[in-house]
Amino acid sequence: MHTIHKTSRRIVFFSIMWLTMLSCQDARQDFIKPSPVALEAIEVGATSFIARWEPVEGAVDYLLDVSESPNFNDYVESYQARVVEGTAFLVVGVEVNRTYYYRVRSRRENNISDNSNVIEATTQNFIAAPFITNVTDRTAIRFTTNWEEVTDATSYLVDVATDAAFENILTDYDGREVLGGDTEINGLDFRETYYVRLRSKRLEIVSEYSNTLEVTPLITPSCKVGRIDFNTLGGSQIFTYGSRGQLATIRNEGDFGTPDFNNTTWNISYNGSGNITNAQLIDDESNVLRVYNYAYQNGRVSAIRYTVPTEGLQRVWRFTYAGDRLVQWSAFSDLLQTNLIESYTYAYNDRGDIVEARDQNGDLYSQFGYDDFLSPYALFDPDVALLVFGSIIDEPRPFLPEHNIVEEEIRLNSAKSEREV
Repeated sequence: MHTIHKTSRRIVFFSIMWLTMLSCQDARQDFIKPSPVALEAIEVGATSFIARWEPVEGAVDYLLDVSESPNFNDYVESYQARVVEGTAFLVVGVEVNRTYYYRVRSRRENNISDNSNVIEATTQNFIAAPFITNVTDRTAIRFTTNWEEVTDATSYLVDVATDAAFENILTDYDGREVLGGDTEINGLDFRETYYVRLRSKRLEIVSEYSNTLEVTPLITPSCKVGRIDFNTLGGSQIFTYGSRGQLATIRNEGDFGTPDFNNTTWNISYNGSGNITNAQLIDDESNVLRVYNYAYQNGRVSAIRYTVPTEGLQRVWRFTYAGDRLVQWSAFSDLLQTNLIESYTYAYNDRGDIVEARDQNGDLYSQFGYDDFLSPYALFDPDVALLVFGSIIDEPRPFLPEHNIVEEEIRLNSAKSEREV
């Protein structure tokens, strides 16, 4: 009886083990039969979407394919059999306004199902507009605009105008393309109020406009130069202004080494349009020593005629512009402007400073070096340039620099070359 009992237990034991093994084998074989069911993509944006599918019982993970071809002839980078745990995945790095296809397979160990159905997802054809936060690093002639970056944007288009309606957009900032979340706006008129707006861009897709930021001048129109002392010349110029804020007189006080300029005064007259008609240099005994008569064209000084009452015409200066820039001036000894005395052509740096002048023969005549700060000369109307002294008095300099000249060398083509630092 005892032996029969042990045999019965052994038979029962092996029966249970056999049934358990059959159960495990069936689970592995059944797993690879059903394929996942891919579902419609959600949260479809300009450069991303969420691919999703129904879970498959027993699956450990899933293999995701994404392609621009419905036949999956090629794949989006990093999306060929990409291993995903769970039943949804954020697909990123896709392009704006394009159609993509995805499918998925379930996997458990080495057992992989067939492909699911194919789902089509078309990314949006717009991107969000940026938001301008503030301006920083302000000086009189430049500032940095900062904004919140847009996730889908690869660049930004910047507009800068002198009016809130953006009808007068600066040439250099009319849809200027920049990277990152800030950009320096430079080459500005310190007297002007500016308006800035942006658009986000990715490929050919451009967003709506951002908010508009107004940037007011740091230096107000009421700020004027009252006096300049010339240590190297030994004299000073004192400036007074009329009710309209225009320069009315320039007092040359002290010894400048030239009789006409020692203790004399320029009296400046204007017409109703605000243009200078003439400037008369008068000594302390009310004698007129010089007269400069101005002519304008297109709002710019085109010529100045210099006469001495007792001697007549001395010279005629003629000025040529390219846009807002003075590019050449010439001096003639006759009204017909046929007898040339001298002529100079200017070259500018990227910041808008005159860096060199060449004479009528094309030879380098003068050079200028600048710092990064606003020059007090920039506060004057450029039309008075010939009335305001530079550093070297016997050399006419018919422009007023925007930045401080820290180095000036003239007559480079002559043995009389002078250099001041």
